[in-house]
Amino acid sequence: MSTTVDDAIVAALATGVVDSTSVLATGPSFRDAMDRLPSGVDLGVHLDLTGFPSLTGAPALVRLHEAPAGELPGRLARVTRSHPEIILSEWHAQVAAVSRHRRPTHLDSHHHTHWNPVLWPLLRTLLRETGIRGVRGVGAWRPEASGPRRLAQALRAARFRRAFSEFVTTAAFANATTFRSQLAAGLDVVSVEVMAHPGNTAHAHYIEEMDWLAGGWAGRRERIIRSTWVGLGA
Repeated sequence: MSTTVDDAIVAALATGVVDSTSVLATGPSFRDAMDRLPSGVDLGVHLDLTGFPSLTGAPALVRLHEAPAGELPGRLARVTRSHPEIILSEWHAQVAAVSRHRRPTHLDSHHHTHWNPVLWPLLRTLLRETGIRGVRGVGAWRPEASGPRRLAQALRAARFRRAFSEFVTTAAFANATTFRSQLAAGLDVVSVEVMAHPGNTAHAHYIEEMDWLAGGWAGRRERIIRSTWVGLGA
């Protein structure tokens, strides 16, 4: 995304606060980031349809990239249904760009677009055709969300875990702020993957999250949580 974000990610990897990362092949600092990435770190492809210019330059993706935020879900659904091969080709190009430097271990996505069910058939095809064996899970249960929204998120998380059961290795997925809230609620212990955004000023709490992960998380990595959305997926 930027050298500022790269600096923060490399620093977090060096201290062990973060132990895997993903890379935007479409990002302006991609080549520099690949040169700086420490060896031995799990590296994913941060699939992108909405953040930066596409690698293939397909006109439909250019229009998608230029869409106002409110129109993006509808446009993405229309492109996916009418021209799925365009999206799959773009994703393959992004995986290939990363693979020229290092074998990817997993997939996730910019703006979490891979959480959209309309893209799941394409995501499964990409996993199968590239041989990548991991995909980041779907977030759910945000404390600030309404009850109906939390339920909808929980149901989608359960659907994702069923659809990608052979690719999702953890029982739950949460951003650091949500994970902190879940720990405070005293929820039970299972395996969870915690997501952070080092250096990304678009995320208002990233400094607080990184400080908390560095201080409170160290030494208790086995203390993980169960929430209602995990139970729904059981």
